[in-house]
Amino acid sequence: MKKYVVFSLVIGMIFICTAGCKLDVNKISSQFENKKPSSQSVSSSSKRSENTDTPKETSSKEDIQENNEPDGSSFDTSAYQVFYVTGAETVPVYKVENGTRELAQLKSGDKVYGISKGVTDYRFVYSDLLAEGFGYINGYFLTTEYNEVTKGEVYYVREDNTPVYNDSYCSMELFRLNRNDPVTVMSRITNGYWLICDKGGTYGYVSLYNLSEEQVSETSKPESKPESRKEESSKPSDDRVIGYGEFPQGEYYVYYVAVDSGYLALRSEPSKDESVIIGEMYSGDEVYVLDFSGSYWYVYSPSLQQYGYTDSGCLYSEE
Repeated sequence: MKKYVVFSLVIGMIFICTAGCKLDVNKISSQFENKKPSSQSVSSSSKRSENTDTPKETSSKEDIQENNEPDGSSFDTSAYQVFYVTGAETVPVYKVENGTRELAQLKSGDKVYGISKGVTDYRFVYSDLLAEGFGYINGYFLTTEYNEVTKGEVYYVREDNTPVYNDSYCSMELFRLNRNDPVTVMSRITNGYWLICDKGGTYGYVSLYNLSEEQVSETSKPESKPESRKEESSKPSDDRVIGYGEFPQGEYYVYYVAVDSGYLALRSEPSKDESVIIGEMYSGDEVYVLDFSGSYWYVYSPSLQQYGYTDSGCLYSEE
């Protein structure tokens, strides 16, 4: 009986210990399960993170413009130089700087803003008249002054050997044109040297006084040019006065100097060599022309009281 009781007590203690352990394990397991995040919550958290950090994809022009792409309604033109379209009735605007993929055409006098100048003659411009706002225009078809705008009128050269320069200040002679050569006036530069394009597509500057709206006859320019002297003065005469001399007694024709800056040189020979310069004449000075041959005319300067040769491209007559 005593053995049975002892055995029963032992069995009972084992049962109690086992049950206690099981309860503790279940309790720990339950606590662990409560702390462990579910796979659904991780996926949800990850998805929210993606929605927060990834920008919304733009799929329209309006969306792109909202991301700082300039458009016609928001582009600030205050920092850019104004130009006006000139040189033709209409001028094409291109997508690419090399003059391909035409976007539109602008009319003579239309205003644009010069954004940048590329490595070619084309200039990148903005205009609210363009559907896309921006494009490339040949820079020869732009001028900074509205009163210089032309529609590409055709003029004719008055005299043979008329010099054409690289700029409106006669810095360097590029080539020469002959009587009645047609040229397109790109812009009427206000200092008297217009930007022109010859029939070969070459640009340069020529004195407006050497251009005529109509073709010129052999005897029409200068109007009173003495025919008797033409053959006689085809080359300089040895007996011509060079330098200081008395007021001319024979027939002469009054012209005026037209230079934007600097001076017009009086020369001892019909040459652009600086070593032959003997005097300086300035805009507005009278010059008495005695011989119209070639591009260097034989003249008398009353302000210098000297005879010599000077560039005819910088002279004009009020007739």
